[in-house]
Amino acid sequence: MSADASPQIAKLISTNPGYSAQVDLNLWFRNSAQNLATMRRYKPIASHRKAFEQIAGALDSKDKRVYLITGNYGTGKSQLCLMLANYFAY
Repeated sequence: MSADASPQIAKLISTNPGYSAQVDLNLWFRNSAQNLATMRRYKPIASHRKAFEQIAGALDSKDKRVYLITGNYGTGKSQLCLMLANYFAY
């Protein structure tokens, strides 16, 4: 492969900067401006709403389960967790 191939590949590949950083939920939660901005943009999909309802049930003293949130990259797990952190904090 020649050195000229690199610029060609770079023209074909693009990334979304929204998916390029790791999420620090503790930082997002404690930074009021970041927290508010993230929650204003968050639009929970049906599966998030269902998960939220199930996890919010943990407030019931009879709920002794442990919850594990899994999913593909970029599906909104971090935003869901931030929403849950806000819900449980307030």
